[in-house]
Amino acid sequence: MSTSNNSGMSPIDEGEDVYAAPETNVAILLYCPKCGGEMEEGFIRSSSRIMWAGESQSGIKKALFGGEPIAKVTTGIGCKHRANYCGVCRLFMLQE
Repeated sequence: MSTSNNSGMSPIDEGEDVYAAPETNVAILLYCPKCGGEMEEGFIRSSSRIMWAGESQSGIKKALFGGEPIAKVTTGIGCKHRANYCGVCRLFMLQE
């Protein structure tokens, strides 16, 4: 069995690095778990803090603090959090 291509040279002879890491600028498509639509990567931005007020949290914590913060203040006057968004069903998925 021959390991050469049409030019008679192996990939190593052609200067191709077989141990090179994969390209890092390749876009990874993420599909919505709810509707299957393609999700767009971006940020949720707000001029105020972004808070989570779950049903399991105490009423005092929700009343006094607005809930649990899920995004850090970035500029002193607002915040943003990396997320994916489905334009079909309007689902947001927050990233860590």
